[in-house]
Amino acid sequence: MGYLGVAAHANIADAQYMLGSLLLNEDEEEEKDQAQRKNKELIRDAEASRQRSQRADDAQNIKEIRKEARAAYKQYLLEQRRKKQIKTERLAGAASVVQHATTGELDRAFGKTVELLLDPNSKLEPLLENGDEDYADITKTHLDTTIAVEWLRRAADNSSRDAHVQLGNLCLSHDPPMALQASAWFTRVTRDENPHPDALYNLGVMLFEGIQHAEPPFPGNKGASIPFFTRAAEVGDVSAQFFMGMLLHQGDKELEIEPNFRSGLMLIEMAASKGHPAALYYLAQLYRSGDEANNFPADSAKFLEHLDKAMEAGDADAFFCMADMYFHGSDGFDQDYEQAHGFYMVAAEQGHADAFCCLGALYYNGNGSKQDFKKAFLYYQEAADRDSMEAWKNLAEMYMVGRGVPRNEATATAIIKMLKKTLIARNLVYHVDPGAEQVLYLKGFNYDGAKLSYTITSLPLNGEIYQLSDIYSEYGYEPKRAASPITTIPTTVTGSNNRVVFLRPPFGGPRRDNKYAEFRFTVTDGVTKSNEGIVVITTSDALVSSTFDLDIDKWGIVSNGAGADSLPHFQPISRGVQLSYYIYGLDAVIHRREDTGDDSMLWYFTAPPKFLGNHWSAYGGSLDFVLSSAEGSFDAANLNLAGMGHLVELECATCAQFTGITLAMPLSPVFSYDGTITQFQLPLNELAGWVKDPKNILLRWSPPTQCELVSVLSGLSALRILGDFTRGYESVALDSVALRHGPGQPVKCYTSTV
Repeated sequence: MGYLGVAAHANIADAQYMLGSLLLNEDEEEEKDQAQRKNKELIRDAEASRQRSQRADDAQNIKEIRKEARAAYKQYLLEQRRKKQIKTERLAGAASVVQHATTGELDRAFGKTVELLLDPNSKLEPLLENGDEDYADITKTHLDTTIAVEWLRRAADNSSRDAHVQLGNLCLSHDPPMALQASAWFTRVTRDENPHPDALYNLGVMLFEGIQHAEPPFPGNKGASIPFFTRAAEVGDVSAQFFMGMLLHQGDKELEIEPNFRSGLMLIEMAASKGHPAALYYLAQLYRSGDEANNFPADSAKFLEHLDKAMEAGDADAFFCMADMYFHGSDGFDQDYEQAHGFYMVAAEQGHADAFCCLGALYYNGNGSKQDFKKAFLYYQEAADRDSMEAWKNLAEMYMVGRGVPRNEATATAIIKMLKKTLIARNLVYHVDPGAEQVLYLKGFNYDGAKLSYTITSLPLNGEIYQLSDIYSEYGYEPKRAASPITTIPTTVTGSNNRVVFLRPPFGGPRRDNKYAEFRFTVTDGVTKSNEGIVVITTSDALVSSTFDLDIDKWGIVSNGAGADSLPHFQPISRGVQLSYYIYGLDAVIHRREDTGDDSMLWYFTAPPKFLGNHWSAYGGSLDFVLSSAEGSFDAANLNLAGMGHLVELECATCAQFTGITLAMPLSPVFSYDGTITQFQLPLNELAGWVKDPKNILLRWSPPTQCELVSVLSGLSALRILGDFTRGYESVALDSVALRHGPGQPVKCYTSTV
């Protein structure tokens, strides 16, 4: 059996641990290779079965068939394990496992002794004096996971600390998880003066998250988890250092942990210095955006440096981020679809759902490669298998029109029905004044009208949430709120009509843009549970604003000609109530068209990053701003495009499967501008006069659908306000820009196929 086997049989703990780990890894690698091949085969069979199915109008059909394929895959693994053991027994000279195997050997063949080996309270039989009798045949041992676990168990019984941790991990990977046994293995090596870092961290994770699908369930206790994370970080566990760093950076009201930027940053940097992939990516994003509230400036060089290190460490999110920058041509990178494809592929190989979806979009649109609807379909399927709702929507569209897959309207309808059956916890926005308490209605939705239960899943860092008092819930009499705030999560909402009370203190609380706080909730019908809905509490009805009190607030100018300033000018003076401390731009070069006399190069003010990204809550609200001109002729005959230009343009580069959507508000007929100080308020709804770019010069711009407008607001990549109105030179000032919120995201647009 070699020196390692001899040493293991001699009860040397380190040798037993090494042998068990070696055999376990060999067995897992062999199974992994076979499993990957078989899994792909079964999924292909499932897709063929689904296409042949007569149940295409069943909303659960797609998921059920693929679920059956995965069940078949698990059964295949079990059969392979059994066949492998039979082969092993035959190699040992046994003609029939049933006729010649002992009870113990049969247990090994069918994996029934593994649970006993993983139970720390069970006892092992002593090793036989003749090591060759059971363990000399390496052909047998390397084919038997049970033997590997038994060696690990013997190592643990001989005080191997690493074996304790590996046995605990095996308990957690068991189906169903053996959480109590795992906690026992971990706890045994955390009690001495030199606790095992991995065991401390693993106990922290178990307590922080809980393991409800274990048998028996393992309840979570976030408060009890913190001492384990703290101690693990102190003894050098890099994952614990990163976890505690994030916790201190962000704060946690439920755990009564106040944000401490410097301490959090120190721990995150400590984890990053040791090569922790997620810590490196976290730091990269911190350097990318900066943190103005904590005087932490953005630094693009350090962003890219840490992003490179995160990719070297194998972080899937880092690869996805790099792919995204190449796709959009952002952060100083030229747009390069081929490079984007390569980085998306690396992220997808690590199971990144969004990367699979983006690969599907690349092939669907022929970006960076030849257009291939079949490949797009396959990548969308991989993303859908990882619960990407966007991928499911795209699959529905492809079935509906027959791209990359035979046309099947019934299947497309089935997918849409399945998506509609998804419960929705609605995203909501409320404005609460300082010192006020306000009753908030939580809103959920399901298409079949079943009664829903509401659960608070996160608490706000600022302000407090209360249950309704019984008297207010029942009769509407004061006091509105219960005696004490909600301090633990998850907490089921008990107030009538799904109401809670938010209390905002008279003073205090950071102001990031105009958002004061947020918390989250889910809904359930007793069978399924929704994704989290977000409730945003604002300091005003503006989600984000620029008043230019100090500087240009990172606004820019585009399309003003070669060599023109890309930044507006800051003017710290007042020209009345509506125009006080503002920015302005002016024509650099006039590019007059010979046929019409219009200026062919119209310049725009461009919004800074804080106006971009996900502003779903602006739907139903408005975009407000003030324009004024000190120079230029605004006579009707001197207006560009006869006054029909675009006053505002909204752009979403990722909408419509990354083909992009651009919406515009024409200056006429709804609005007009004569150069005087003018307050504009553009409603953000599909009936206000917005039009969509058809991406074809032969087609007219047409009104967007409700969900197209929501999707653009949810993924804003550019917001432009016209500054160039006339055929000649002019200067135009901009002030008091605000994106104001509406009542919340429309229900139908949670499952839109946009």
